[in-house]
Amino acid sequence: MAKQKIILRVHMTCDKCRKKAKKITALTEGVISLAIEGEDRVVVVGEGIDAATLVSSLRKKVKHTDIISIEEVKPEDGKKKEEEARKKKEKQEQEEAQKQMSLWAHLPPGYSCNYGPYPLPPPSRDEVVVYGNSMFPNTWFTW
Repeated sequence: MAKQKIILRVHMTCDKCRKKAKKITALTEGVISLAIEGEDRVVVVGEGIDAATLVSSLRKKVKHTDIISIEEVKPEDGKKKEEEARKKKEKQEQEEAQKQMSLWAHLPPGYSCNYGPYPLPPPSRDEVVVYGNSMFPNTWFTW
């Protein structure tokens, strides 16, 4: 069975009517979620819901009820969402790295930036050394 989204218009004038409508809808077989939108709309999502039986129950217990729409809900793949989130994270990391690199590429005259996989040299007495961040651990500045 496929998921369905049923939108109903129920005449609800008070909180007691809303509570009854929620209870009747929630106890219907196959209901996964329900919500009340605005003053008179009840949105029901579920599998294998008999809309006619639901409307009949609401008409008996609450008041006048109409079916506005019944549509099939397409399932969303969790894998696609995870992959999109991963790609977005990678893109943000690349942008951050670009910002760091562009920041280091525009050093004022007299400053130098050294990057490499080789070990860091000991600073001389005349130099002040600032080591890179966790993203670029083998980077250091001297001036």
